[in-house]
Amino acid sequence: MSEARCPVAHGANSNKEKGNIDWWPKNLNLDILHQHDQKTKPFNRSFNYREEVKKLDYKALEADMHKLMKESQDWWPADWGNYAGLMIRLAWHSAGTYRTADGRGGGGTGDHRFAPLNSWPDNTNLDKARRLLWPIKKKYGNKISWADLMILAGNIGYESTVLKPLDFPMVVKMSGIPTKIFTGDQKLRP
Repeated sequence: MSEARCPVAHGANSNKEKGNIDWWPKNLNLDILHQHDQKTKPFNRSFNYREEVKKLDYKALEADMHKLMKESQDWWPADWGNYAGLMIRLAWHSAGTYRTADGRGGGGTGDHRFAPLNSWPDNTNLDKARRLLWPIKKKYGNKISWADLMILAGNIGYESTVLKPLDFPMVVKMSGIPTKIFTGDQKLRP
């Protein structure tokens, strides 16, 4: 008879032994370039995202997002004439990077556009969703973070399919540098 054990792998997914470099072992480590230098940061010291969001014309942004949902592109046609499904999936997968084991990840950093998250097999074609959002991000600049834009795209996706709108609380952390992502132990457990 086998010995009874707790079925929960306590902390198994928060193992710090694996990181981005394990996914790309031949990748050049450029961390030293981000160290102690303001030039590598995308925003100056006085940048305040909360203040930038206050300057945002939300109604115009919302109108642009609704327009985007229904403007199918030749290079990536919209399903049934609407990008709602793709944008909802983008928001879902962005938020789905959150790990309860250590509180890292999630949609609040916009890290979904960086490696390794952007190339995971379950995130296939979400680069197209981010590409569709690029003209809007370019238009509104730092008044909306990538994190907020990706989650808002899912929200507008719901609205464009005539579902009841969700409240959207803007102002999450704005970052232009990817967060270190530790993927944990990749071995299958018996």
